[in-house]
Amino acid sequence: CLVDGLTDASSAFKVPRPGPDTLQFTVDVFHFANDSRNMIYITCHLKVTLAEQDPDELNKACSFSKPSNSWFPVEGPADICQCCNKGDCGTPSHSRRQPHVVSQWSRSASQ
Repeated sequence: CLVDGLTDASSAFKVPRPGPDTLQFTVDVFHFANDSRNMIYITCHLKVTLAEQDPDELNKACSFSKPSNSWFPVEGPADICQCCNKGDCGTPSHSRRQPHVVSQWSRSASQ
């Protein structure tokens, strides 16, 4: 759930995906008050699944639409984003937890 779309700032996933192995999103341009640096850090909690897996409540990419006041998925049925309202999409008890891996990825922003 791309929660930034809930605030005055606007961000959204791009639909449709450019490819099955690519997920893109946009973030509005902004500057922090009294800060002239041209760099920001974005924190993402990303879960990777097989491209062939159908989107579901645990494996999805959802953005918030202010005009419709609702969440919408990049792909799959709209109801898979319902957990975004609560901010807790959790994991089912029958799923196997994967080890938490932290990695850094540096890439230039594109327009």
